[in-house]
Amino acid sequence: MKIFKVVMGLSGILCPFLVLAQSDPCVCPGDQPYAGQDECGNNVCDPADVGTYPYTSACGIGTCDSSLDGDYPYNDACGNGVCHEDMEGEYPLSSYDCDGDGVLDTCVDDMYEDACGNLTCDSSLDGEFPLDAYDCDSDGELDSCEPCGSVEIAGLSFRKVTDSINLSASSEELEGDNFTWSVEDGDIDLQSTTGSTIQVSGNTLGTATIKATHEDSGISATHQVTTYHVVATHSNTEYCDGEQVSITLVTTPESVESEISNVDVIAKKPDGSTNFVNVENSGTTLQKASQGDELKWISGEFGAMWYSSGQGDCNNPLIVDYTLTATYEIEGEEETVTLSGFSVNASPDGSTPCLEGSGSVQRDWFDGFPSYEFAPIEGDEEHWKMEIVGIGTLVRDVHASAITGNTSSNSQFYPMILHEEEFHVDQIEGNVSSVIDPAKHFSVTYVYDNEISNFESIVDLGPNPTTAEVEAAADAETAFVGDKMEEHFDDTVQELGQDPNYRCPIEQQAKNAVGSLFHLTYYCAYQQTGTCP
Repeated sequence: MKIFKVVMGLSGILCPFLVLAQSDPCVCPGDQPYAGQDECGNNVCDPADVGTYPYTSACGIGTCDSSLDGDYPYNDACGNGVCHEDMEGEYPLSSYDCDGDGVLDTCVDDMYEDACGNLTCDSSLDGEFPLDAYDCDSDGELDSCEPCGSVEIAGLSFRKVTDSINLSASSEELEGDNFTWSVEDGDIDLQSTTGSTIQVSGNTLGTATIKATHEDSGISATHQVTTYHVVATHSNTEYCDGEQVSITLVTTPESVESEISNVDVIAKKPDGSTNFVNVENSGTTLQKASQGDELKWISGEFGAMWYSSGQGDCNNPLIVDYTLTATYEIEGEEETVTLSGFSVNASPDGSTPCLEGSGSVQRDWFDGFPSYEFAPIEGDEEHWKMEIVGIGTLVRDVHASAITGNTSSNSQFYPMILHEEEFHVDQIEGNVSSVIDPAKHFSVTYVYDNEISNFESIVDLGPNPTTAEVEAAADAETAFVGDKMEEHFDDTVQELGQDPNYRCPIEQQAKNAVGSLFHLTYYCAYQQTGTCP
């Protein structure tokens, strides 16, 4: 048995409600009454729908007719949907008057199309050239919709950002040489927009499309111009004399790289010359890093650039700038560009000098050891005495080594520095006569007579020391003797390196012997600086 209720809605509409049913189409969700009715008398649950139309036509007008939802209410004579009743069955303005009576009578879909894409009422022109077409092959038949002829643009396709180029438009068939120019794509500056020849410039890198239109015929042509620049990159801005520099030429846009050929990179002085005065009497030599890569270069053994050779100025500055100039071909044209350069340091000064050398004495400048006695003191059970009793096997055995420090083996000064330090080695080892006196400096006789010949020491070992204790004590005492000899070594090194009575003659002899040049001469290194007379 079904039980029904009657519910009074907010609008006063009575609707039966099925109590036992899962859902009832006569009520809103949640057993709520209807909110009211729309314009078509339909009960609605959403208050926003009250008094509105449930459907909207293509004309944006509300309607109760579901068949008009999103559709037009009327159709013109060409089957196009229209919103106004007075257009029902009428020809639209896009129609044609094919019978010439002043009344539109033919739809676009019923028209014919000639070979140039024009609509026509004449069926005989369907697919045919119209009367205003052109006979470009002069055979008496119309064959072209455009005027006969073409436009050609002559000029470079690649432009350095710092340069301007000319473009010229012409036509062999068309009469007149009046052209209008425009930029179709990209960013580039046209110095004028009319004429047969224009100038192109601008600072924007990239490719632009330029159009030239023949004013009388309307025929046009386009030409692409790529604006680019070239820079040099390298890892540092300053290098030591002789250090190899890897240089890469970078093009922007990157695509220009493949267009460049016959590259040559030259290092010049800032004034643009290549007249160098240095040890090699030449400037930097640059070569391709590999034959397959035009834009990667490395420096060979170059050496800094010296601008003078007189003793008085010692060839300052010691840090010298290079200017890199690259020549290359693009589109058969040779171009030259000045690139960012770098500096070369040939200074022997500073915390990390680029030119550095020394003759270093090894600390083991002697061999053997003096004779000594280590024995208990007679009548004393607890003390032993260490005593030097003779020169023993002690002999002078001085060795030194030539050190070139930070100096690159490719430096123009490397052979000179190496030879000078090798001469210092001969001075130290006594192979050449110099102010270094073998009878005093690093002399075992001198150190024996003045430091250790009268050496003796008392050692407390207690009664009945073990053999190990005696040996340990003897080792300690001999080590002390060794320390005394090392003190002599340190004092001698300091005296030779700092006392101008020794240091200056040593340096002058060595530099004269090897023929030192430029700012590494004795005068420039010592006399001019006031460190030596």
